[in-house]
Amino acid sequence: MGRIVATVDDKVEKKFRITVIKVKGMKPSDVSAAVEEAMQLWSKSHSKKEQEEDQDSDKLEQDTPTLKDEKSTEEPSDTNAKDTNHADAKFF
Repeated sequence: MGRIVATVDDKVEKKFRITVIKVKGMKPSDVSAAVEEAMQLWSKSHSKKEQEEDQDSDKLEQDTPTLKDEKSTEEPSDTNAKDTNHADAKFF
């Protein structure tokens, strides 16, 4: 069993404890159960967001042609033709 020590705003803690008492009861284990439930819900909601972002990113990558894809769709050039564009180019 894990243990987490956290500091929260007094108003947030009071509201949380009152809600726990109303929903679950007054035992100390009720607070722990509510904190665990809140952590699971928080993690689950953020995991969904990450999965959606990953799916959006994957879709974008699939829809975006790469340089390799673009070259493969070009017509083959004449291999005997001299490339005059770069033959005499000098780079500094």
